[in-house]
Amino acid sequence: MSKKVLVVYRDFPEVGPYAQAVSAVDLEPVLVEAGSHVSLDDYAGLLLTGGSDVNPARYGEALAPETDPPDDERDEMEAGL
Repeated sequence: MSKKVLVVYRDFPEVGPYAQAVSAVDLEPVLVEAGSHVSLDDYAGLLLTGGSDVNPARYGEALAPETDPPDDERDEMEAGL
């Protein structure tokens, strides 16, 4: 049985290359949309696919003009994992 890797994503069309990379090293990608409720208990690894900037408020800073709009739901999920 292959080891499962949790792959967190926000935009499904963009997650394909990540899933292929995980499969290429004989691991099983399990795709989970950001905001889902999930635990790492059943997984051998976690792959965070990137995306918008982490909300600077999470580390006590203000948004800068060049900061991407935050995805607080995704930040919360990923921080919990």
